[in-house]
Amino acid sequence: MKTNDQNNHYELLTGHEVEAQYKIPIATQKKWRWMKYHGLEDYNGFPFIKIGRLIRYRRVELEEWLDATVEQEAGEERGVDRANPMPLGQLKLFTGKQ
Repeated sequence: MKTNDQNNHYELLTGHEVEAQYKIPIATQKKWRWMKYHGLEDYNGFPFIKIGRLIRYRRVELEEWLDATVEQEAGEERGVDRANPMPLGQLKLFTGKQ
């Protein structure tokens, strides 16, 4: 018998459900899927699965992606470079620039 955690792992959402529950518009979902499909640089991918013609989102993967995205944006607000997690103000110590 599956527990609630196992059921949540397999729970699939439609685009409209993602829009209603997470406030991510359908057009934005399409754009993010397109970006992931075409493998654009510096894009960590909006998680989705395709079942035939249908697009679905696993709730667990979507929430993990959202959490990671929020953490990444919070780091950028603090002046942390994604490639080098050291605060940007300290880079001059290593580059020799003043």
